[in-house]
Amino acid sequence: SAGEQEIQGLIETQKIGRERWEEAQRGITAKKLELATLKEKRESLSTHLREIEGRIEAATHSIGEKEEYLLKINQKIGEYIAEKSEIESVISELCKKKEAISKEIVGQEQERAGREERIRALEEAIKEKRRVIEELKRDINQSEVQKVEIRLEIGHLKETIYSAYQVILEEEIKKINLQDLNKEELEATVTGLKERLHRMGPVNLASIEEYQELNQRYEFLTTQESDLTQACETLHKTISKINNTTKEMFLSTFNIINEKFQYLFHLFFQGGNARLILTDEGNVLESGIEIFAQPPGKRVSQLALLSGGEKALTALSLLFATFLARPTPFCVLDEIDAPLDEANTERFIHTLKDMTEFSQFIVITHNKRTMEAADTLYGITMEEPGVSRLVSVNLARLVHVEDTALVSAAAT
Repeated sequence: SAGEQEIQGLIETQKIGRERWEEAQRGITAKKLELATLKEKRESLSTHLREIEGRIEAATHSIGEKEEYLLKINQKIGEYIAEKSEIESVISELCKKKEAISKEIVGQEQERAGREERIRALEEAIKEKRRVIEELKRDINQSEVQKVEIRLEIGHLKETIYSAYQVILEEEIKKINLQDLNKEELEATVTGLKERLHRMGPVNLASIEEYQELNQRYEFLTTQESDLTQACETLHKTISKINNTTKEMFLSTFNIINEKFQYLFHLFFQGGNARLILTDEGNVLESGIEIFAQPPGKRVSQLALLSGGEKALTALSLLFATFLARPTPFCVLDEIDAPLDEANTERFIHTLKDMTEFSQFIVITHNKRTMEAADTLYGITMEEPGVSRLVSVNLARLVHVEDTALVSAAAT
């Protein structure tokens, strides 16, 4: 990224300044040694002082020039130190920007996790609604059976009364008007009824009560049936709404992955065509997904006809397409580059480097080229039989370990 390149440039500038400062220090040391040598000569030749006064003056003048040069070097060192402080300040600002970006990424990841959690909750709600619908269907069926049984029982009771006494109870009750009858008429009516009862023989006096109870039960079950029917309609509407939302989300993600898959396939194979196809577009939620892959120069209708390397590149294209559609902070790849030749390995590494801008990758590999491209290497060695030891190598020397984006692990 631009921030990392700027940091790298500042680090290189600091390195050059440090080298210049060390070179200046070596010059100062050399000059000090030269001065000490001149002093020794002056002491050893004290007997010839008068003869070499001119030389001493020249040497003194030279010493003054050297000291002046030393002063200038010290000034440059101060400038380099100030420049170093400015560089460190810029690095600190960039680190703060990086932390802010990291926090923003974490917030987006939390928001994505919340959406996924809501989707899972909706799926659980759908399952629960379907279970409730099944239970309601069973209750409705039982209610229908009970309603039919009650109707049959009511009809049976009416037929039994009529066949036993040739009396229709509703009509008999309607015929009697007690307010219009006098005492004699009432007594005559009672006598007539008693004679009629005698002719009827034993009567089930609880028939009317049983009829009323059955009628109340029938009305109660009818009300329940209406409530259950309305609840079923509401559940069907809810399920239809959830299915539509799920379908829209699935098609949106499917189209993004399909687009990324086509782009990555063309990138890995340097041409060719590839796409994802729904087996049943009319029923998206129950549809399967077929993969069409045609490398450049080939006419292939089935994935089984591709070579091992081509299958691996196709799988990588689909894997990375899914990852680009729904990225995660970390990704672990285990021996994913094993079937690839050198050229395809280079394409794989190049694509992996591009994606390290928004995610970190841990690659388990035995491929030397992949190891060379990593920022940090971790390996297992066994110097003593039965004793394993972890060995790590930081290939990005000036980059801190927690800033590395690509980690390669290889077992030996």
